Amino acid sequence: MVRKYEIALVIDTERDEAGVKEIVQKVTSIVKANGGEVDREDHWGRRQLAYPINKKEWGTYVVLIASGENSLVSELNRQLRIMDDVLRFLVVHKDKYAPDFIPRAREEGRPDRRGGERGPRDRDFRGRDGGTSSGDDSDDDQDEMSAHAS
Repeated sequence: MVRKYEIALVIDTERDEAGVKEIVQKVTSIVKANGGEVDREDHWGRRQLAYPINKKEWGTYVVLIASGENSLVSELNRQLRIMDDVLRFLVVHKDKYAPDFIPRAREEGRPDRRGGERGPRDRDFRGRDGGTSSGDDSDDDQDEMSAHAS
């Protein structure tokens, strides 16, 4: 039975871009040698790790979407454990109901949402009491309270 798998790789940053492509090519050849096919490949780039792995604090992230038989997973696990430049890896079965993670913002030419001017904040419009009054109404409230007290 052919299933879809997501293969996440964290590659040592000492490897340059050509070295990363070489590792991805090795993984692709392992998939093809076991009767599978790589459907998509996403390079996430260099990112800081949550905790050091082998005294490394940065890693290059690559995610592959592949389809193949069940035997593919065991062979991938065996081969990826041997590769010294792969700091961590994860091979999971993709649920057919789970949406694909597709970072297409850059591909479609949409602007990056990070950075730039920030929009208005609620705190800019609120008074000191946390309400939306501007302060002019507070004088009227005090006059009413003093009128009731008399």
